[in-house]
Parts: sequence; structure tokens; C-alpha cells
Amino acid sequence: MKTTYYRDADGDDYGNPLLTTQGCTAPTGYVTNNTDCNASVYPGAVEVCGNGIDDNCNGQVDENCGGCQNATGLTTTNITSGSATLNWVASVNPV
Repeated sequence: MKTTYYRDADGDDYGNPLLTTQGCTAPTGYVTNNTDCNASVYPGAVEVCGNGIDDNCNGQVDENCGGCQNATGLTTTNITSGSATLNWVASVNPV
């Protein structure tokens, strides 16, 4: 039984649904996954703010790239009379 394989030009394991071949085994540079939306991006990739590209193939460009956001989850540990350790969750993709 032949399988359809999709061209993976950038080696990210996501193939181009428009460039196919069929065979018993995948030729070099081809994969069975056909969800690559662009040769340089793929589903699940981190969105790169400000580049005007849908890096993660979800149909949105530069999502969650608003202005600077405050860090969250501020906590303190190792509190002594002269010092304390501050902990926080940094803002993702600050602009």
C-alpha cells in the first residue's frame, strides 16, 4: 500500500500539503505530516512578535504581542533580617 508523503523543505517535520509524492517509504525531505503552513514556520511554534508572520499556523499574526506587561506570580523566599529572594514569572515576548 502506497503512502502519501509531503515535502518538508525546512526540516521541521511538517510537510507542505501542496507538494506530495507517493511511495512505500518516505523519500529524503518528505514526511507524512501535511500541516506546514509556511516553509519557515509550523504548528505549535513560538510566535515571534513584530515579524508580521503567523509563526504557529493558527491563523493569527503576532497574537499576544501587546505592549509590555507586568510580571506575574511575585513571591518572596529566603527572607532574613537583611535580605530576601524575589521570584516572579516574566512576561512572554515583551515588546
